[in-house]
Amino acid sequence: MRISISDKSSNAHELTGFFVRNLTPSYISHSELQSFRAVRPGVWADNIESVVHAEIRGRLRAPLTGFPTDADWKGVIEARDDGRLTSLALVTLSRRAVVPFAIIEDIVVDSERRDNGIGQAMVNWIVAELRKAAIRRVFLESGETNTAAHHFFEHLNFRQISIVMMQDLDP
Repeated sequence: MRISISDKSSNAHELTGFFVRNLTPSYISHSELQSFRAVRPGVWADNIESVVHAEIRGRLRAPLTGFPTDADWKGVIEARDDGRLTSLALVTLSRRAVVPFAIIEDIVVDSERRDNGIGQAMVNWIVAELRKAAIRRVFLESGETNTAAHHFFEHLNFRQISIVMMQDLDP
């Protein structure tokens, strides 16, 4: 398996299609509800594909071999096995905080290939690259009912540090 940072030569349509095909309603967390991806808990926006495509396209830049060590950054990480896309992640680096941090905003593994070590290899690669880039913390979030993902992240030494709550207000 080859893991790399996607760049402007990457196929945004392929990345988008993969992302959308492998989503379930349990994936929705507060960031999906704060963006245009989801309209309410458990319900994706009707135009989810165009929303994700715009996000991915906006993250594709000049080629990099590792995370930048001197700037904030938003990008896409992809994993391929024999040329076939098996996983992707959206990652953001923030160096302006007291403790430089990254957010694994999304990590999506091919639904037919889960439980084969792909997700673990992807997270391990991201964490190793973050260390090289002098990032000291990494955050991620997961939908409330996505318990398989919670166990997976706990297995990789992530721990819960907060609970996000929401109230819908009358229009």
